[in-house]
Amino acid sequence: VVGSPRLDEGTIDKPIARHKTDRKKMAIIEGGREAITHYTVLKRYRGYTHMAFQLETGRTHQIRVQFASRKMPIVGDSRYGSSIKAQMCLCSHQISFINPFSGKNVSFQKVPDGEFFKLFGLDVL
Repeated sequence: VVGSPRLDEGTIDKPIARHKTDRKKMAIIEGGREAITHYTVLKRYRGYTHMAFQLETGRTHQIRVQFASRKMPIVGDSRYGSSIKAQMCLCSHQISFINPFSGKNVSFQKVPDGEFFKLFGLDVL
């Protein structure tokens, strides 16, 4: 993210709904759908923070909206406030869900390759 959270870990529990004037965006709106994001700081850089997120809910643009609302947009996310002209720096490491047809838990995992980190001048984890 652009900027840095005060705490090394925490939870954002703010409801999300369609933006009232820009139908292509979502926003923090009281009465919206529950949206819970847990975060952990992996490394702090000058002006940026490398973070890990764990979603308890799966709302559209959830991470992007919640961190932009805290004045920490995702690097390269011009829709939600990043002025940095770059590829959006958001990558899923693991996703799990219950298959609606079989009822079984499905999980996919991929470690981002070194190019993802080098693109932004970050240390490869």
